Amino acid sequence: MKKTFLITFLVYMGLTIFSCDNPKENVFSTTLNSHTVDSLELTSTAFFKMDTLKQVPSYIQPLIKGKVTRVFKVDFDGDGKLDFICQYKPVTNIDKADFLEDWITSDKRLFKRLKKYSMDFDFFWFVNLDKDPEPEIFTATGYDDGIDYAFYDQDLKTLQDNLLFYFNPIIIENSKHYWGYPWDITDLIIKYDSKNIYLQSSVDNDIERDGNITIPDTTKQFPAIFFKGHSTQSDMKVEAIRNIKWSTLDELK
Repeated sequence: MKKTFLITFLVYMGLTIFSCDNPKENVFSTTLNSHTVDSLELTSTAFFKMDTLKQVPSYIQPLIKGKVTRVFKVDFDGDGKLDFICQYKPVTNIDKADFLEDWITSDKRLFKRLKKYSMDFDFFWFVNLDKDPEPEIFTATGYDDGIDYAFYDQDLKTLQDNLLFYFNPIIIENSKHYWGYPWDITDLIIKYDSKNIYLQSSVDNDIERDGNITIPDTTKQFPAIFFKGHSTQSDMKVEAIRNIKWSTLDELK
């Protein structure tokens, strides 16, 4: 699971509808754990649209006190309006961080400021996994000797991102399973009905992780979560997965 990339990179890309069970169908019936869900709808795009801007819009520039290195435009609070995430090196680095990250709302309000530290890999996406309006955050962060993959729940009142769980990312491509390196992932495979959102997943797997990664004491086995994408390492096939299901976020915590 090692690959040398010394650049922070963020990916967004929408692919066409895809289902592991039947690529031609986007409505089907299945048994989910102890309950049956009929007519699940497959989402064509799960990740929120996120654009990388070439320059900071003039109307938010006064809020940023430093040299901007990257700025993203995305609806991070789920209100249907595009917000901004600005990464920059502060004029006076009193926070002892490598850089700061300001989250600025569509109405030009500083929502939160994060201290950030340089890593070999720092990917993140926004995706709605429950019925709350605000999206969850999928992160893939770490170094050349290990990457942590996790979902976080945003709390817009406390401004804290609460860890939901770590997992093993798996890309489904041409009915085969490959390790989901963040630079190969293009979208998350989810379906929904009137009550819930479901992730394609498996908690019955023998995937062994090597490298320097975070393994909580309470975790015996990471669930496998399935993604769309294109594997750039065809030798990284994953075979030790059984009982693939559609599960809610609560069932996977």
